[in-house]
Amino acid sequence: MPGHVTHKIIGVATAVLIGYFISNYLNVVDYKELGLGLIAAFFFSFLPDIDSAASKARTLFWFVLLGSIGYGAFIKNYIVISIAVGIGLFILVSKHRGMFHSYFMPFILGLPLLFYNQPLAYIMAVASYLSHILIDNLVTG
Repeated sequence: MPGHVTHKIIGVATAVLIGYFISNYLNVVDYKELGLGLIAAFFFSFLPDIDSAASKARTLFWFVLLGSIGYGAFIKNYIVISIAVGIGLFILVSKHRGMFHSYFMPFILGLPLLFYNQPLAYIMAVASYLSHILIDNLVTG
C-alpha cells in the first residue's frame, strides 16, 4: 500500500499540473489562489486516511480538533466546541476505507474553498484527494 509520502507527492504533482493547465487555458494567473491550491492539495492528498488510526492525517486532525475545542472554550463559544466534538466522534466511528475513500467526499470537504470564492484551489484540492483514492484502488484493487 502506498505511504503518506507517495500520496503527498502524487497529490501535489496532480494539483500542480491541473493548476498550470487551467491557469494557462484561462490565461489568468492568480498566484495567491495557486498558493492556496497547493496548500489545500497537500492536506487533501492525505485526508482520505483520516479514518485510519495509524495515519499521520489523524494525528494532525487531533491537534487541530483539540486546538478548536480550546479556542471555543477560550472565546466561550459552545457551538464551536459542539461542532468539534461532533466531528471528532464522527471520525472515531468511521471505518477505514469507508466514507472518506468515496469519490463524492472531496467535493463536499472542499466546499469551504468555493464559499470563499477560490474555484481553482477547490479544483486542485479535489484532484489531489481523488488521486489518493485512485492510487489506493490501483495498488490494492
